[in-house]
Parts: sequence; C-alpha cells; structure tokens
Amino acid sequence: QKMQYLRFIEQIGGLVDTFTLEVSAHEEEANKEIKNKLILSVFASITMFVFILSFTLIFANSISRRVKSLKKFAEKLSGGDLTAINEYQNDKMSDEIADLNKTLNTMAGNLRNLISTTVKASQSVATIAENVAKSSKQIASSAQSEAAATEETTSSVEQMASSIGQVSKNAEALATNVDE
Repeated sequence: QKMQYLRFIEQIGGLVDTFTLEVSAHEEEANKEIKNKLILSVFASITMFVFILSFTLIFANSISRRVKSLKKFAEKLSGGDLTAINEYQNDKMSDEIADLNKTLNTMAGNLRNLISTTVKASQSVATIAENVAKSSKQIASSAQSEAAATEETTSSVEQMASSIGQVSKNAEALATNVDE
C-alpha cells in the first residue's frame, strides 16, 4: 500500500507538473496576447489623440482666420472706409461667424447708401439756398429800383407843387394888379 501510495503521489506530482507546464504555457500565451492588445490600445489611443488634436487645431485655425478677417473688416469700417468688403467669404459655412459677416457687410452697404442719400440731400439744399440767395438779390435790386423811382416821383411832385405855388402867387399878384 505504501508503494501504491507513493506511486499515486508520483502520478499526482507528474500530473501537477504537467498541469503547471500547460498553465505556464497558457499563461505565457495570455501574457503575449495581453501585451499585444496593450500595445495596440496604446497605438490606437495615440493615433486617436493625434487625429483629435489635428482636427481641433484645423478647426480652431479656421475659426481664428475668420474672426481675424472680421476684425480687420470692422477696423476698416470704424476707420471710415465704407467701401470695404470682407475678403473672407465662405458660403459653405452657415454659423454665427458667417451671420456676423453678412450682417457687417449689410451694415456697410446701408451706411454707404445713407451717406450717399445725405450727400445728395446736402447738394439739393445747397442748390435751393443758392436759388433763394439769387431771388433775394433780385428782390433787393427791385426794391432799390422802386425806392429810386419813388424818390424821383416825390421830387417831381415837390417841383410841381412848388411850380403850382409860384403860379398861384403870380395869379394872385395878377389879380391884385387887375383889381387896381
């Protein structure tokens, strides 16, 4: 029995060794799989990070360019250059920046129209003022002519009154002479 027991222990020891070797082989294989998947995950993570970073930089650069263009456009407008038009036209975009661009271009056009209308109105007012000045000069000239004619008429009437007064005195003197 002891022999059987020893043989049994040997057999179990052999089985344990076999299992240990098989488990070690499977463990090494599993560790290789885990290592490969870990390397693949790290590579995928780095690739995804680079892709997201690149996309973010491109997107941020696009927004930055458009905002800088709008800033330059607004500076031109504030400097009085109402002929300015924003050079950065991107009809593909329909976001807040595109809306702001359209609004600023519309504002510049409206300001140009307002100033043009104001200039035309100023020119009309200047023409009307010039015509009023000419009419005033004509009225003043006519008034001077009328005053001169009235003065002349008054002088003539005074001379006639003086002459009539003289004739009347002469007639009285003649009547007195005739009565005597």
